[in-house]
Amino acid sequence: MPRAYVVLEPRIAITEQEILAYCRENLSRYKVPVAIEFRTELPRTFIGKVLRRVLAEDRLHQGLASTGGAGEKLAAGDGGAPEAPEGAEGTGGTEPDVGTDPA
Repeated sequence: MPRAYVVLEPRIAITEQEILAYCRENLSRYKVPVAIEFRTELPRTFIGKVLRRVLAEDRLHQGLASTGGAGEKLAAGDGGAPEAPEGAEGTGGTEPDVGTDPA
């Protein structure tokens, strides 16, 4: 789900509803952000690229703080994919099973 992080220039005033209305008029439906977050600045690398990872971590920490940490934290390296049960080696691989009849 797309999110928009907005940094306003000084003396510019715009509301979340105005941004969403503009996006609905000018973007494809699936590109319209589900949430708008106003920030004073975006985290950047020394080259100037936006650190999207830091934005995602900030969002995770804000979610944990607002919910008290219940069920929102993922384990390190967990992308949300289900784990294979123990002893299920070779499932989903490209090698054929040894000892099976191809007929």
